[in-house]
Amino acid sequence: MNSHFEEIYGLQPLLKDIRSVLEPTRGRVILALALPFHPYGQNWEEQVNTLPEVFRKAGFITRALTRLPYLCEGDMYNDYYFLDNALFSNRYKHMEAQVFRPTPIMYTSEEGLCL
Repeated sequence: MNSHFEEIYGLQPLLKDIRSVLEPTRGRVILALALPFHPYGQNWEEQVNTLPEVFRKAGFITRALTRLPYLCEGDMYNDYYFLDNALFSNRYKHMEAQVFRPTPIMYTSEEGLCL
């Protein structure tokens, strides 16, 4: 991702602060960004595709992404502007390394007690 884009949005310090208060085993982060950020010439898809790497550097894994409408206040030319909002669902990277182990449940079957 263009380093200027990262600096303007200030994502790394923000993500570091979020991670410091996030519950590491269950916490989730929902982050919305209005894109594209025009000064750097990338379209929505190009910028969205570069963001998971930014999140990874901050210790997060992107689990889901969606595109939503974003309406912002207009100016003297338009009452409002319609932008695209990228909504990311991230979780702490440490969680990805954990292996899912279901809790053993005791039940009875026709053959007897099972674990």
